[in-house]
Amino acid sequence: MEDLSKLQPTLHMEDYDIRSAASILASVKEQEERFEQLTRALEEERRNVTLQLERANLPPNPSISQPLAWQQVVMQ
Repeated sequence: MEDLSKLQPTLHMEDYDIRSAASILASVKEQEERFEQLTRALEEERRNVTLQLERANLPPNPSISQPLAWQQVVMQ
């Protein structure tokens, strides 16, 4: 009688470790990408707020009657 254990695929610990490491690496790369996206969005928001603060600190100019973005939201 033939030994069936030789015919069945076995999962060696090395195979598991490689797959596990690859999965962790993929997850870390996804998290890094998401972090970079959030960082860019935060930097853009910071620039927008800085511009709004600069505009708010300018002396009134009657030729510019456009409300700031945050004022538009508040007035709605």
